[in-house]
Amino acid sequence: MARPGSVHLQPPGYVIGTVWLVLFAAMGTARWLLLTKPLDTVRARRLIMLLLLFCLAYPVYTLGLKSEGIGLIGNLMTIALSVFVVIRVGSISRLAAGLVSLVTLWVSFASFLVVEQLGW
Repeated sequence: MARPGSVHLQPPGYVIGTVWLVLFAAMGTARWLLLTKPLDTVRARRLIMLLLLFCLAYPVYTLGLKSEGIGLIGNLMTIALSVFVVIRVGSISRLAAGLVSLVTLWVSFASFLVVEQLGW
């Protein structure tokens, strides 16, 4: 339950699902963009794949564990990993880094919602 006077921004389930589809497509596109670069991009592509796999586990640590605190910790870890990937990929492709940064934005928003729900 939200605190009195707070703004309740929880999107409906279909919006959340749609956003995650877009995010996975963005990460896949970012990885593909690195394949088209003449530089050695193996490490950057692996980092994007790691982030993609971490995001696949998102429902487990946010909903499956039934703990908002654990979900928030998972969100913060996802944000940290996505920022790290953006920094590493940014030196190779700004567009790919921008696509990956969408994960950072969305999970930051989701973390804000969790903090609001917890009343912190």
